[in-house]
Amino acid sequence: MPYVSGLGTIRRIDLNAMLFFVVYMRYRKISSVAKVLNCSGATASIMLRRFCEDFSEVLFERKSRNLTPTRFACDLFIRCERIMRDLSDIYSVEAHSSCVSDIRDNNRQLR
Repeated sequence: MPYVSGLGTIRRIDLNAMLFFVVYMRYRKISSVAKVLNCSGATASIMLRRFCEDFSEVLFERKSRNLTPTRFACDLFIRCERIMRDLSDIYSVEAHSSCVSDIRDNNRQLR
């Protein structure tokens, strides 16, 4: 089996924490994240903090009771949202059916 570059980094990615980040960036309130993801505010806060700890760059600046995203967080959000959308597409029933169909067609062409 060939070596996959970056495998160690990929294995430590917490997709759940990334989801909390994406939802927070969309709604900008921990209480909204908790409601959307059906969890407590404490859980939402912990997961957002866990995501932030994976980066050496600061993602948020605290201003009174609000978290203001940094430019880095805004750029990261665009990329993470794309990843979440792609994962959602991969696991959707329609995409799965289409993918299986494409694979079968490709296999027929190879014969």
